[in-house]
Amino acid sequence: MVAENREKLQTLIGYHFSDTARLDEALTHRSYANEQRTRCADNERLEFLGDAILGLVIAETLFIGDLHRPEGELSRLRSELVNAGTLAQLARQIDLGAALKLGRGEVKAGGSDKENILADAFEALLGAIYLEGGIAAVRPVISHLFAQVMIEKTLQQGNSDFKSQLQEYLQSLQQTPPEYVLIETEGPEHDRTFVVEARTPGQVLGVGQGRSKKEAEQAAAGAALKTLLR
Repeated sequence: MVAENREKLQTLIGYHFSDTARLDEALTHRSYANEQRTRCADNERLEFLGDAILGLVIAETLFIGDLHRPEGELSRLRSELVNAGTLAQLARQIDLGAALKLGRGEVKAGGSDKENILADAFEALLGAIYLEGGIAAVRPVISHLFAQVMIEKTLQQGNSDFKSQLQEYLQSLQQTPPEYVLIETEGPEHDRTFVVEARTPGQVLGVGQGRSKKEAEQAAAGAALKTLLR
């Protein structure tokens, strides 16, 4: 069962370890390590590394993805994304708890679903990926796992580049980029309203309107994201 859980985990994160010992360390809680007669590494050092790597990649993604958002808003977004609650939420989505090695006491106490244990193990997993494959290996894993929650947070705060967010979200699902089609122009030339559809092959994702084509495209992308994330 443990092997099956770990195989499922690797499939869900989109990364398979060449060095299974590294994965084993990332999934070993100190409560388990303390119960072993021989020395056994736990995941605390990897957690330390993963925390730093995650903070870097999220900061980079926010900075590049929205060039007009001020520093204060970027900091607030990063803190909402890189916290124990969000990390535990993502850990549950990949069933990380089922793959953990926990001590007998933690197993009885429901440690596989404790927020702090899940969040720490999530960061340790990222640290292990970084050590094996470098930043090029861990960046797409973070992008994939955080795609939906990042969009949700930026939608809540507003002033986002919805077109970039929609494209990144569709890419995380391995779908084709959206196409923006002008379907209607209303009003006189000096006071026009443009209506645009955001489409993928065979599907209208969202409809938006604005005083310019660019504004209408952003509105259509925002509408598409709200529909996709329901």
